[in-house]
Amino acid sequence: MGSLLFAFRNLTKRLIDTSVRNHWFWLLVPLFQYFVVKECTVAGKKRCWFSTKLGNQRPTLLALAADQFRGELQILVSKEGFRVLTISDSWNHRVAYPFFDDMTYTQKLDAVMYYQRNGANNSKLQKSYEKADDFLTGFLGRLYSRLRVDAVLLHNVRYPHVLCWAAVSKRLQVPYIVIYREGVCITKWQKKMQMDRHSSYGQFEGDLILVKNKLAKEVFVEPGFATTDQVVVTGDSRFDVYLQQLKDLKLIRNENIVTIFWWSITHYEGREFNHMTRTAIRAIAELAKEMCHVKFVVKPKPEYLPQYKTGSSQLDIAKIFDNTNRLWRKQGNLVITPFANVHELIFKSKVIVGLQSTVLLEAAIARKFIVVPDYEEFRTSTDGGRFAFRPILELFETANNDVELKAQIKRGLKDDWVSDEVMRKRNANFSSLIADMDGNNSRRVRSAIMSKIAR
Repeated sequence: MGSLLFAFRNLTKRLIDTSVRNHWFWLLVPLFQYFVVKECTVAGKKRCWFSTKLGNQRPTLLALAADQFRGELQILVSKEGFRVLTISDSWNHRVAYPFFDDMTYTQKLDAVMYYQRNGANNSKLQKSYEKADDFLTGFLGRLYSRLRVDAVLLHNVRYPHVLCWAAVSKRLQVPYIVIYREGVCITKWQKKMQMDRHSSYGQFEGDLILVKNKLAKEVFVEPGFATTDQVVVTGDSRFDVYLQQLKDLKLIRNENIVTIFWWSITHYEGREFNHMTRTAIRAIAELAKEMCHVKFVVKPKPEYLPQYKTGSSQLDIAKIFDNTNRLWRKQGNLVITPFANVHELIFKSKVIVGLQSTVLLEAAIARKFIVVPDYEEFRTSTDGGRFAFRPILELFETANNDVELKAQIKRGLKDDWVSDEVMRKRNANFSSLIADMDGNNSRRVRSAIMSKIAR
């Protein structure tokens, strides 16, 4: 069965590649309708053979590069009543890139070249975009008439192979809306970097950019990339369910669990950060060996483990554990679990360890004892000065070295109480950076999208 499915997928790819190069819309449109475009279900799964009946009155959104979203699409379906169709990032690539065969891979990914395409000195580049636009106009016009698309969704403003789909959609009178995936912009360095990037682009070509917070809005509006009316602060809709869970759980029962939300060794390039990262994970392994009665759960993103990405420069955590305690698997209280449910780990854990992930702010409003490694050598380095969470470190406990990291974890296991004063600061920061604590963030997203959909 698996080999047949593999053969079918390869055949579909070849047919689509041939259809794109020959402008065979008669074949390409049904291939996309029935085999490429998928519908997002209430459970967040993707399914083919969705309903296209005119009786389906739900507003229909088409998410481009849908695999780059982080749960927002499921919320739009399950809570806000949208019908969400999806196209994966690889299919957006596959359709757009044949028109840029003469360009290098770097040029294909250059957002500045995309935004400046109409005034480009490079006539070959301009002609490539014109050819892509002509093709997409014919293709998407036919596809949208079948799918009844009311708006397209993007996760960012800087990927040309997706932006060219969106720009043609807008010319076909289909609004394009960005649900901006990034946006936790805390340091001046982060803000300047993003503002410089947006300034180099020129003008936003879409209808709306939905952002998590006011700082994210500023990095679009201040450099002149978008107008204030084009950028709407909605908060992150993914956290409404979590906020409700916190309200329903009047008393969170902490178990004897330490969860380490592991970070990427490539977050910063300096030697000091590299050394801190390596020694911190060894310290965790040493502490797990010492405290057999405590469970230590290491939760990295899958891409932060070398076995899940070819050519990865990430640390082999299991190998470090082997070198620290060759019996760690047999001992059983230290595990690596990249696919565990983040919120379940937060609820169960007594102590949380992490670096600069928004999951720390999620754990913060759950009144968890949180430890952030901020070793002296890193803190005084150039990278340390740019550390994304430095402005809000007062919300957590910090560790100056391996000894302090172990001591802080032990302290949290013994007494994990967080004061009311700290909790007020944590809640305020969560509201200003991530999502409003009122739990109505998804409603604001819906309202913004509906303002641009003409039914």
